[in-house]
Amino acid sequence: MSIQTIMLMIFGGLVATGDVINLPAPGNTATRAIGITNLKISTTISTTIYDTCVWTYGIKLQTFYSKNFGPCLTPSNAEVAVTCTDSGGTVTSQLRFIQAINASFNVTVDCDTTTVSFLTVIIQACSSPTPNNVPVNPSSGVYNDQANFQCSHGSTLFNMDGTTGNTATKCLATAEWENENIVQCWSAPTATLIGNNTICAGNFATFQCTASVGVPSLDRVEIYFNNQNQTLVGNTWTSNPLSSSNNGDIVECRAINSYTAMQEYTNLGRDSKTLIIHYAAEGFAVNDVTTSHK
Repeated sequence: MSIQTIMLMIFGGLVATGDVINLPAPGNTATRAIGITNLKISTTISTTIYDTCVWTYGIKLQTFYSKNFGPCLTPSNAEVAVTCTDSGGTVTSQLRFIQAINASFNVTVDCDTTTVSFLTVIIQACSSPTPNNVPVNPSSGVYNDQANFQCSHGSTLFNMDGTTGNTATKCLATAEWENENIVQCWSAPTATLIGNNTICAGNFATFQCTASVGVPSLDRVEIYFNNQNQTLVGNTWTSNPLSSSNNGDIVECRAINSYTAMQEYTNLGRDSKTLIIHYAAEGFAVNDVTTSHK
């Protein structure tokens, strides 16, 4: 086996476009879409020690190399076509499936009594949601089916680099939706402002800003007091002593990710409270029994 050079490649679509899978060992797999057409599998083998090599798929076989008869052979039928070229002891052969394929199958390259290459081709539908959890409508598709990425209410389709995503997609030969690995449904984190907003004059107010994770992940939280960004200790802010003039002032928690950092979405991911300041009215004294005018 040390003198063999084996390269197994699988192509999908009417034209090979660089979709290459190398199978260095038996048991490798390739996933392709239901209904894929013109599926091609190619192998290059040093035939120095072999007399005969065949493609085996399912229970069928096609001989592509025979030392005594050829050596290259190119059988074909309504189902498959075989090509073969001989370069002085190195043979390259391609098995092309002419018809659409709708079920998984195995392919082997067998030379004499040795299985040189083995491939399991898994045939499946393009499905929803995508690996990045983006819903697709319709939710299932076969090769070349058209569909749309469809984010749920409250989220927006973006490419992972922050540019606007294209909702149109199609089922690729690899049983993936086109662009499925680069789009996400971006959403705002849910901000929660924790703290008592009813304060007696002269006391401090303390608030915490927490957030659930949105998409993309949370960058930071901020607390604003009367629309001014405050310095936090962790996620906590403590005010200066408050007075009657602070009654009605607003404390706001803002959860920031790449989505809410955009100008058009800055109003999302927020939670606020209005301060209620208890204080003695001017000219009155307050005690635990009566309220009397001085």
